[in-house]
Amino acid sequence: MVRAILCVVIAVGFSISAFAQRSITLSKGTVVTFRTVAEDIGYPASLTQEPNGMLWLTDRATGRVLRVDPGTGAATTVLEVKLTSDPNDPTIRGGVYGLALHPAFANGMPYVFVSTTTADDRLIIEKYRFSGDRLVNPVVIYVTNGVPHSLGLTMEALADNTLLVSVASFDTQDPIRLDNVNGKIIRMTFEGEAVTSNPMFDANNPHSARSYIYSTGHRNPLGLVQLPVTHATIPGAVFSSECGPRSFDEINRIEPGRNYGWLNVAGYCTTATQGLACPLATMNQAPSGMAYYPSSAIPEWTNSLLLGTLRGEGMVVAELNPAGTISNINTENPVDDVMELSSDQLVDLSLQGELEKVIDVTVASDGRIYVALFESSDAKRGRIIALENLAVHGPLSVDGEELATSNGFHFGPNPVNDVLNVSLDRPFATSWSATIVDLNGATVSSAQFTSASTQISLLTADLAPGAYMLVVKDASQIMTTTFIR
Repeated sequence: MVRAILCVVIAVGFSISAFAQRSITLSKGTVVTFRTVAEDIGYPASLTQEPNGMLWLTDRATGRVLRVDPGTGAATTVLEVKLTSDPNDPTIRGGVYGLALHPAFANGMPYVFVSTTTADDRLIIEKYRFSGDRLVNPVVIYVTNGVPHSLGLTMEALADNTLLVSVASFDTQDPIRLDNVNGKIIRMTFEGEAVTSNPMFDANNPHSARSYIYSTGHRNPLGLVQLPVTHATIPGAVFSSECGPRSFDEINRIEPGRNYGWLNVAGYCTTATQGLACPLATMNQAPSGMAYYPSSAIPEWTNSLLLGTLRGEGMVVAELNPAGTISNINTENPVDDVMELSSDQLVDLSLQGELEKVIDVTVASDGRIYVALFESSDAKRGRIIALENLAVHGPLSVDGEELATSNGFHFGPNPVNDVLNVSLDRPFATSWSATIVDLNGATVSSAQFTSASTQISLLTADLAPGAYMLVVKDASQIMTTTFIR
């Protein structure tokens, strides 16, 4: 794991990729560049990222789980699930869908959760350990029968070490029944047990469907995201995106025990009736996966939800108010579409006008956004793109090759959070210094070390987000590189 962290190094001033790219300019002047990271990745279903930056993706058609280098685009298959359905079946009834990493994945808990469905409508959730190149030691932690369709199987690992799983229902009465998990969001431990604090937990029957239920009244919730527990006003809040019947697509704030209305209620409201929860917004975009954008790297989108869409029109940006409601709505619009989307907030992600479904979105610690797309025409191809502000984001690779070493020392992680580790390839003959400089040339911090010191750590928690230069210097030489906070 350490080796992987130290390999992700950036260098300002080089080309970022051999793939095609284009740019758009947002309302405040931020130029966002779209860069193709990887192509030919099958039919993506879920996209996430580990702390060192590596991307993880499920391919619902072939049963593969891929690990993708965001700098070079190199994709490695870490798991192949044997499917019970025909991958050439256009409905792909059964496949690999949800994917979640343990919150402490980089700190001694390298566990990955994968959800699959079978042709006979079973939902299976398995827990794997990542060995460094493969997912191994599979353990089935949850199985249920009668899942009506192979959609809506999104997973989100929560900060309290529990797992949320969304299960679709479509147009049945299941969302209000308590004897199955269809049309529900369910919550379990990482061992697959119902969480005792679930709103309907039954100590006498802890493996019943109702013991797992977290919320009810859902149709096809494809997106789940939890805000950071450090969020200033709504720490740890959970949001969901949900496809309605042709319209009435919803964004909901998920709270335990609430009923979100389906099958009986659809559309925007401000006053809940019969105890039902009102959606925060409705739209006609067929929303898919979603992510939260906390970064200032693209300031027009700070504190927003980023939603994929299946209608081929791009990515939706929903601005959050401090109270956790959505600001870019117009309540005078029809109840099935109150979203008010400027050109900043319905973003066409195509390179050359392709009609692509936006399947899932994930946000890196440096503010880069990665999106999985699928072109469902004759091409039937999936790809990953990165959305970057090159005024902040330096390249992750040079001409498709990773930068591994910088002039006699290694460093990482990059992007960095609280601590930047530096390791000299060989000791200096004299004392030396490590200095962090911003891109205007001003020294931010500097520390002195003896010649015996070859491995040091620099505190970076107080650095503002952005690009910096690291200067390593002794009496006879100066070595530099750049990194992202």
